[in-house]
Amino acid sequence: MPRIQIVLVACAAIVLSVAALALVSAFPPSQFNFYPKCMMYQWTGLHCPGCGGTRAVHELSQGRLQDAVRMNALVILFLPILMAALVWQYFAYDQKKPFFQLVTGPKSAWAIAILVIGFGVLRNIPIAPFSWLAPKTQTQTQVQTQTGSQTKQ
Repeated sequence: MPRIQIVLVACAAIVLSVAALALVSAFPPSQFNFYPKCMMYQWTGLHCPGCGGTRAVHELSQGRLQDAVRMNALVILFLPILMAALVWQYFAYDQKKPFFQLVTGPKSAWAIAILVIGFGVLRNIPIAPFSWLAPKTQTQTQVQTQTGSQTKQ
């Protein structure tokens, strides 16, 4: 891929990411229904590894890291890793290889798959501390926030 195409793809990815972040920041997922619903949760009542991810990004965009982690810790963990991998891929990686090749080999792909599947399984176990991995509802978050603000006063 020529260098100019790589730069254009990178710029397009940045613009789309900023636009998506602005959308999620301006329109909270808990208050607007145009966001897609998780099919796994609707059909089975189980949380997939991505459940709460959009709400987590919204909370993070509002500067509430603790609430973001309560919604989906895996998304919050992977966001900086993904951004660092993209920057590393663009600036330091061999330009002859595919631009978006994030996984360097089968071992890392298996490690990521095991981590994601394990997170998905653990967050559906209804016993603490595993239940803490399940996304919190808006009501639970508001009650925890109000309780925290009342104890500070």
